[in-house]
Amino acid sequence: MQTELIADYSEALRRDESLDQAQAFCAKFQDALRECIRHRFSVEEAFGIIWVETLDEVPLLPEEQASVYEKMIQWAKSCATTELFCTTR
Repeated sequence: MQTELIADYSEALRRDESLDQAQAFCAKFQDALRECIRHRFSVEEAFGIIWVETLDEVPLLPEEQASVYEKMIQWAKSCATTELFCTTR
């Protein structure tokens, strides 16, 4: 039974290889951070927690993590508060 679940999961991963994991991660991360800001959390409070939660949902290779982490930090720093509240990317 467990073997079937692992095989199903592996097959699902192969079907989704056409998606760019880094882009999917960034989109999900940005949406989640905006939502936290709407609930009056600061970027500093939410960034790390959102990073870990998003990484659980959209796994990245270590080298992808390093690149994306830097991009998300720069994005958060460069965004005006009003841009973080936007619902569009």
